Amino acid sequence: MRTIQKEFFCIAFAALAVFCGSVPLSAQQITRFAVVDYNRVLQSFNVRNNAYSELEKKTEQVKAELEKRQQEIKDMQARIEELQKAISEPEQTQVVDPPNENDLFLEGGAPARQSGTARQSSRSQSARNAQTKAQEAELARLKADILKKTDALKDYYQKKTAELEADRARINANSVNTDIMNQINAQVMLVAESEGYTMVLDKNTKGIVWYSRSVDITDKVIAAVQARRR
Repeated sequence: MRTIQKEFFCIAFAALAVFCGSVPLSAQQITRFAVVDYNRVLQSFNVRNNAYSELEKKTEQVKAELEKRQQEIKDMQARIEELQKAISEPEQTQVVDPPNENDLFLEGGAPARQSGTARQSSRSQSARNAQTKAQEAELARLKADILKKTDALKDYYQKKTAELEADRARINANSVNTDIMNQINAQVMLVAESEGYTMVLDKNTKGIVWYSRSVDITDKVIAAVQARRR
């Protein structure tokens, strides 16, 4: 089987060599391919378009709102960590009441330091318990709030992303007319010819699996289109 395959490739190679030898040199010219991202070119075409400018403005506003909400959640998470530490280590955050003068002496002026200390300790413990209770209540509230804000952030992101994509698609659809495409195609042809390419493919075509960045002429086409519009 291998012998047959070997003989077949030898014959095929010999036939190809004969064919190439019989074809004129001009017909043997290597085809050079280039790619262009029409989506990017169309976006650059709309840079001075009011609708596209409004879209970019809206995009920045959505980005700022997302960052603001994310920061709020981060601040809440930091506060939760502080409360958890304070609750687990109450001795470091205990509230100490100053001694009451009435606790220092009994009737007749006799010292009563032990009795006053006991009452002071009792008040301090009550204050600590009240503080811990307040911290636990705040902790529970923050945990509930952070869940709500996280869900709201996800909903906001999904909703605004869909809106921006819809706006972008609508702007591009309204911008793609015969006149614009003729202008873009004319610049594609000029760039391709000046660079020595014999074929140009749309970068977004499904059939293109890979290409070298060296054959991407998108930036050159954008520059040519913008130069012509000035």
